[in-house]
Amino acid sequence: MKEHLSRKQRRELERQQRKEQQRQLREKGLHRTEAKQLVREKADKNVVRNALRRRKYKLLVDAGYSRDEARKLQNAAIETVRAKIEEKTAPKELPKKERKPKAEPDTDEYLLLFWQDLIGFSDDYSVHGHKGIFKHMTANALMRSARGLIELDFGESPASLYEAIVTRQKNKAIQMYSREGYHLIYEGKGKRIKELLVAINTMLVLLYDSQTKLTFLVDFLEKLRPFNPKLAERIYREVVE
Repeated sequence: MKEHLSRKQRRELERQQRKEQQRQLREKGLHRTEAKQLVREKADKNVVRNALRRRKYKLLVDAGYSRDEARKLQNAAIETVRAKIEEKTAPKELPKKERKPKAEPDTDEYLLLFWQDLIGFSDDYSVHGHKGIFKHMTANALMRSARGLIELDFGESPASLYEAIVTRQKNKAIQMYSREGYHLIYEGKGKRIKELLVAINTMLVLLYDSQTKLTFLVDFLEKLRPFNPKLAERIYREVVE
């Protein structure tokens, strides 16, 4: 069939096929960006199966199941896993006099940065370990460190994802991304320079090749600009240029 199509029509057909593959992976429980990456890399069935198993395991553990319980359930269909999670996380009915008031909704905008290791080599402990090293450095030292790290190429990056978002629903977003297996790298309003630089340096260690690091930093600084344009410009000037 493809040989009878024009180049433009073949590209459109291939785009639609990739879109359908991504939709199917998302229905099975994968996050949008993870599904997109697996389709783009033309991952084989074993890679996809392992990614789905890790995702379901992570969701089950985050919902409160023990590791042994999560391992027993990780091979179940995503519908079964979601039902188990809903069952585990359903709020217990409290007596009226003990019922807690609803939390006030977030009203201010926050900048959030998340990172996820798709291979499973890193966890919260290792991420906090990286951040702990940089927390003892001054802002100027962190700026110099970022300048060096962005040019340091460790080779092709292991499969990982990052998301930089701006939201008014900070707590809801953190909970959602945590359930999806992401680690929180930064949360704030772009006011504290050292806190921002610690997050940036941490990401430049977690990402391997220099092109991916550059893409991340430019994207993150664009999200930072509405909060603190002067700081975003300074970091770009001293680290990227």
